[in-house]
Amino acid sequence: MNFNEKIQSFLNKHKNMKRRLSVTALLSMLITLSVISSLIMPAISMTLQEASVSMENIELYTATPGAPSSIEGTNMLDVTSANTWTANMSSNDNYFYEADQSGVITNEVFNAHTSPLSLNAYIEYEFNGGTAGIDQYLSGAGPHLGWDLGNKDLTATFKDRDGNIVDHGTISDPNYKGGDAGTYIIEDGIVKITLTPEYIAYIKEGKNLRGALSFDGSLNSGDDESGDQKFIINGQEVIVDFPDKYPTVDKRSQVNESNGTIKWTIEVINSDCVDLNGYTIIDVTYTHLTLPTTS
Repeated sequence: MNFNEKIQSFLNKHKNMKRRLSVTALLSMLITLSVISSLIMPAISMTLQEASVSMENIELYTATPGAPSSIEGTNMLDVTSANTWTANMSSNDNYFYEADQSGVITNEVFNAHTSPLSLNAYIEYEFNGGTAGIDQYLSGAGPHLGWDLGNKDLTATFKDRDGNIVDHGTISDPNYKGGDAGTYIIEDGIVKITLTPEYIAYIKEGKNLRGALSFDGSLNSGDDESGDQKFIINGQEVIVDFPDKYPTVDKRSQVNESNGTIKWTIEVINSDCVDLNGYTIIDVTYTHLTLPTTS
């Protein structure tokens, strides 16, 4: 090998060495950036600041059969204070709540696999004629009686097959031959019953105050992340368990190589439109971001 060939060989080896060093440096920089990105990745979580009140901490009202009393906070005679009464809730003839004046017969958490759920609610009641304390509830325009379902969102979630809100109907007494005994409307989770003047006059003759009502419809899942719907019927909690619909949090990053900055994008995926009021997104590295109440 002459002198020129030796020089050319040296230059080629040097050039190859520079290439290897450049590749190594580039790989090192990428690994370093990857590690740094992993280390500074915001630790994102979403929490509810105010937990809902546990049912165990709520004093549940229970009426006494045969001792006419009003629904708390109203002037309506509580139908569960009747001498005899029976009530139930079912879905496609699957009864998950049954009770009467003697107590609860069936109260099982009903697992609803889809929303809306086909639901039926029924109650019948009878106060013995001449029972002391009834007449005071039969004056005025009404409503005169009520059935407290303990679910203030009932009228907003209980619908018939045509999608109409089920919030009213008629009351029947099989012993009364003068037509309907009255009407009912559901407001604030209470079935409010207004009796007709003719039926009130009939009762004041010493007849038994008797009635029955039934409504069918579709119960939608609740607005919170559990989706469950709850009723409080005469001191008993009745639960319809819908599939959970928890929102998720997604985080993405974009590196700007020109200035060495990283742009983070945080997205709350709320496909079921859960009410996120009261939740906060927490980045433990930096600060707290509170979701707007309109989310």
